[in-house]
Amino acid sequence: WIDDRDEVPMDRGGVEGNGAIITLGNIYLQEDGSVQVAASIYIANMAAGGMTYIVERVDGVWQVVGDTGPRWMS
Repeated sequence: WIDDRDEVPMDRGGVEGNGAIITLGNIYLQEDGSVQVAASIYIANMAAGGMTYIVERVDGVWQVVGDTGPRWMS
């Protein structure tokens, strides 16, 4: 785990340990009690993508139940 994306060396062509950087955005509470949270993934210099997830509390556990808005990838 890292506190900031800037802690990851980007000049090696990959994330150490064959990992990925997953970034979560701000959490926005919706009127129906669900939340929306943007997320993105960076996989070395090979791929990146992101979307906004819809998350609901189901049986006391937060679960992703869908997505909304545009998706992006490169």
